[in-house]
Amino acid sequence: MANERFPHQNHLHGTQSDIAPNGYLPGDNNNPNPLYSIDHFANNPRIFEPQRQQHAWIEFDFGPKVASTGKGFEIKASDLGSMYSKGDSDEYGVGEIPDFNTILKLAITDFQLPTHTTGPISIPRANEKIKYAGNIQNGGSGSMSIQDWIGADSVRWVQYWDNLAYNIRTGKGGLAQDYKIDGNIYQYAPDGSISRTYKLIGCWIHNVTYGGTVSYGSDSASKVGFILEYDKAYPVWDK
Repeated sequence: MANERFPHQNHLHGTQSDIAPNGYLPGDNNNPNPLYSIDHFANNPRIFEPQRQQHAWIEFDFGPKVASTGKGFEIKASDLGSMYSKGDSDEYGVGEIPDFNTILKLAITDFQLPTHTTGPISIPRANEKIKYAGNIQNGGSGSMSIQDWIGADSVRWVQYWDNLAYNIRTGKGGLAQDYKIDGNIYQYAPDGSISRTYKLIGCWIHNVTYGGTVSYGSDSASKVGFILEYDKAYPVWDK
């Protein structure tokens, strides 16, 4: 039966073309192996392909925002040959600035997907209560970590973005129009095709840790961690 309320999910319910010649879908009374069997997974691989946790990347719309600061930074997404563009080292103390989107895609080790919470409104009546949808928490925050690549200078880019909100050298605060940046999260299938997209509005970072603890007895690679804040996040459905 087609899903009339959510037509984009109709493929999840299966049609004759979705089912393998000798396959069954859950709930099919003709299935000799009921729901405790894996037959409906094995015989219908197009439907039951799991999303891998590690198959995702995040990118930010940095170019226009960086250019709008007027601080001498000029990042071109198409200029990936050198991977760098010159910056105002006197004010920010970071010298050359890498293309953060490219660095992030190659350096990211973990991040949190968006959450969506609708708070309940509870109204009592006599001995009972009824609940309604209340305020929506559509923004949020999450921890992120990226690999500390020396040549790509992951730390320098994070330092630059962090300084847009508050410059630790000059003591000046930044403007939201400069440090808040929109972004996208892409999840993809094993063949590289995009399976899901999230839009992030008003992203900025804080609580940066530049590599954590130094330990002479460790053989672990160093990471750069920070908290990503965003005002709003929502899934982008295919039309």
